[in-house]
Amino acid sequence: GSGGAAANSASARADEKNRLQIVAEQPCWISSRVDGVKGREYTMQPKDSLVFTYANSLEVTFGNAGGVTMVHNGRDVGKPGRLGQRATITFPRQGE
Repeated sequence: GSGGAAANSASARADEKNRLQIVAEQPCWISSRVDGVKGREYTMQPKDSLVFTYANSLEVTFGNAGGVTMVHNGRDVGKPGRLGQRATITFPRQGE
């Protein structure tokens, strides 16, 4: 018998990335810091979608926090703030 399939399933989780999807409803400027490394800056337009993947930490600054919605690891986590408000969100968040 070849029963070695279960042996490598535990190590597969170690390099799994976390995923944050941002969907814009209004124009919104965004900058990111992924695992401590400063990333690009983006200007999103309505219906634009952006996906960040990270291993340990993700920090996203929104110029129009009420103009976007966020989905973190498949879970809808809503808007990062109010319309016209600047907000910085760090993942993973408390309790996640």
